[in-house]
Amino acid sequence: MLEKSLDYVLQEIDLANKPDWYYRISPAGKVPCLVHDDATLLESTVINEYLNETFPSPDLLPGGAAQRAQARYWIMRTEQSLVPAFYQLLMAGPGARGAKRVRLQAALAELAAGCQGPYFLGERPTLMDFTLYPFFERWAMLDFYRQVTLPPTAQSLRDWHSTMLSRASVQALLQPAAFYIQYYVRYADGSADGVTAREMREA
Repeated sequence: MLEKSLDYVLQEIDLANKPDWYYRISPAGKVPCLVHDDATLLESTVINEYLNETFPSPDLLPGGAAQRAQARYWIMRTEQSLVPAFYQLLMAGPGARGAKRVRLQAALAELAAGCQGPYFLGERPTLMDFTLYPFFERWAMLDFYRQVTLPPTAQSLRDWHSTMLSRASVQALLQPAAFYIQYYVRYADGSADGVTAREMREA
């Protein structure tokens, strides 16, 4: 929404104590949720696609059909590979962390090989960049709890992250590492039992 200069109202809720009114619009309690006109939409990828179609300027998908499909492919791979590997390593007990670390490194290697630079798909940002970026903002938390840093083979992702940090939309919502370290403590100690935690354990 910031990239498209849209007016919006952001309403944050306590994820550990979601209000009753929120379950009326999101029965499973999932976040984020977008309410626009008569539509109530869930899931980040669905919301991003909806906003890009409803407010097409600037277009956050490439111009050609093949290139748009490629962007959607990398978004899908991020959700299938990186996201569960990220959360599962964070939630894993000591005996399981080795295998989870290997899975995360494989996901990073795949993304690093696909990253074209300066943005993930080339010269301008797309929905893929805004799908991937939040996990890099949270990376300090993964490093804090599980001592995970980007491997040298992921230099393309390091450079990409620097490019993303230069965007005004990213800077406007940037949270410090301490925010994520505190917020994800229940994931790290294994006590998280929210929707995302349950889904990631099963992924």
